[in-house]
Amino acid sequence: MLFTGDTLYLDDGEWIAAVLDSSDRPAYVESFELIRELDFDVLVPWAASGGQPYHAMTDQSDARRRLDAILERVKRGEAR
Repeated sequence: MLFTGDTLYLDDGEWIAAVLDSSDRPAYVESFELIRELDFDVLVPWAASGGQPYHAMTDQSDARRRLDAILERVKRGEAR
C-alpha cells in the first residue's frame, strides 16, 4: 500500500497531482520520480471524488503508466 498524503488524489478513478501555483514544481517532479520506483498494489491518496472509492487497486505497470502521465503533465506546467 502506498499512502501519498496530499501528493495525489483520485478524481473519478483518475490519479491527479495536487500541484498548486505555490508548489515547488522541481521538488514535486523529484517526489513523483521516487514514487514511480516503488512497488505497490494499492494507492491510498489524501482525497477522492465524492461517492467514489477512497483507494485504487493497481499493479507496477499500471502505476508506472499513470505516474509517467502525471510527470509529463507536471513538467509541462499543468496543475493536474
